[in-house]
Amino acid sequence: MVPSTSECASYVAQKTFDNKPLVLRHMRLSDLKAVAQLEQEIFLSPWSMSSFHKELDNKISTTFVLLWHDLITGYTTFWIAADEVQILKIAVAPDFRQLGVAAWMLNTILQESRRLQAKIAFVEVRASNKNAIGFYKKNGFAVEGTRRDYYASPREDALLMQREL
Repeated sequence: MVPSTSECASYVAQKTFDNKPLVLRHMRLSDLKAVAQLEQEIFLSPWSMSSFHKELDNKISTTFVLLWHDLITGYTTFWIAADEVQILKIAVAPDFRQLGVAAWMLNTILQESRRLQAKIAFVEVRASNKNAIGFYKKNGFAVEGTRRDYYASPREDALLMQREL
């Protein structure tokens, strides 16, 4: 099924996966349940549905959902304030990992951030999350500091990573 022109207008980015469109668009209220469910499956300390709902009302926050066959297969949340972007979440369902999807999502965030005049990007990563650390390093981020005992459940340090835009 080909999306209508009005549906395409709401897309932030689109690419093809398995001969079907994979699209990134702004999160809607109707997406909250699916996003919160995927969050529970992916993260050690998941956000609640109300946390995502608050992001919809936050003026500096943007959340994109990743859709394939109308199924939410990922999402990303980030804040842009002044000349900085803070990446809060990049999440991809297990079946869509190792396919370049997260890198495509990150690139879209960075493009949108540049368009809005951001000059630097930040992300905090669990010190034990070697996959995320490697992903961000591969995409131009460097470790700039540590936030002691930043995460709860389990208690853990966060590495603060950044890159110039």
